[in-house]
Amino acid sequence: MIRTRRQSINNQKLNEQQSEQKKTCRPDQQSEFSFQLIKEIDLKLETTTYTISIKQNNKIIVASEGCNIKIFQLSNLALKQIQIFMNNEYFVTTSCFLKKKPLLITGSEDETITIWPSNLFSQNKFLIKLKGHQNHIRSIIAHPTDQLIISGGADYCIRFWSTQKNFKCIQVIDEQRIIYCLSINQQGNQLISCGEDNYIFVRTGSENQRWLLKQRINANRIGYRLCFLSTNSFVFQPNFRMQGKNTLYIYSLDCFDKYIIQEQVAVSGGDQYCTFFFPSKFIPLKQILINKNGQTINIIQVSIQEGNKNLLQNQCWKFTLKQSIEYGKGTDGNIFGTVSDDGEFLISWDDESKSIQVRQYLAN
Repeated sequence: MIRTRRQSINNQKLNEQQSEQKKTCRPDQQSEFSFQLIKEIDLKLETTTYTISIKQNNKIIVASEGCNIKIFQLSNLALKQIQIFMNNEYFVTTSCFLKKKPLLITGSEDETITIWPSNLFSQNKFLIKLKGHQNHIRSIIAHPTDQLIISGGADYCIRFWSTQKNFKCIQVIDEQRIIYCLSINQQGNQLISCGEDNYIFVRTGSENQRWLLKQRINANRIGYRLCFLSTNSFVFQPNFRMQGKNTLYIYSLDCFDKYIIQEQVAVSGGDQYCTFFFPSKFIPLKQILINKNGQTINIIQVSIQEGNKNLLQNQCWKFTLKQSIEYGKGTDGNIFGTVSDDGEFLISWDDESKSIQVRQYLAN
């Protein structure tokens, strides 16, 4: 009876996730491409730029410079500054654009989250400041519906803010560790986090339900970044001090609805000093994963293959390291950036050149 019920639940999940998987990643189709530096763009920002975000239309770029937030327009392979927000005396550390609402979200070392109207940058006014964290903000992500903003900080807490309730904090989870990175899956029903210990926490919930712990994974290593690939698979990157630092770990759900390591992928940069921020990002449209490790940005092509009966979907991921962008030792691992949602532009700042660099996706 228990086995039949479990099989029924797994079959239901399989049907839901196969549909989602088709949207996320096509079967084994490899292509040649690279990200090429646009040499015409060399924009100096002398103070540390912890966070960069790109609006969906790829025309607006937001970059912190120390305590300030600078707004740039990307047009005709040129960056033009169009606005600057004077934040305060504390560094801005993280940011994200909402996809369905015209809002920019930023977090900083002053323990606050600021909501800006992304369609009214010319007014230089924020909508609201959210207070609740008791230490630096380390990660901010949005639920796929834009009805929740989820933040993690050095105060050990994850906070859930409802955009439907005037950004009221509706849930607080104390993880009893500094939180480095958060990621939510495409369906918006699973949240993963990593921090200063050896564990990955997996939680289930929704924009309308409380988030509950589903699994506590002992990764045996500290990681600075993780990222969902699909509804039931994610990647995890250990930091430079840990065993496995040259390895990207891929976790997938098994037949017992538990995440297990499915595969290990060799990446560059593991012997180099690394810092947090610059979260990994998967681009379904182009089947590429952007993953920073040490002083290197790894660009990995992702596809799927059939044939692993131990996994819920009987499928395996295939990873091909296509490009490694190496930065100088003078960066000391301080490389921050992001990739656009369509994978067209990779934008970074590093502590050696102290410049914003823009690279464009080019098929070979």
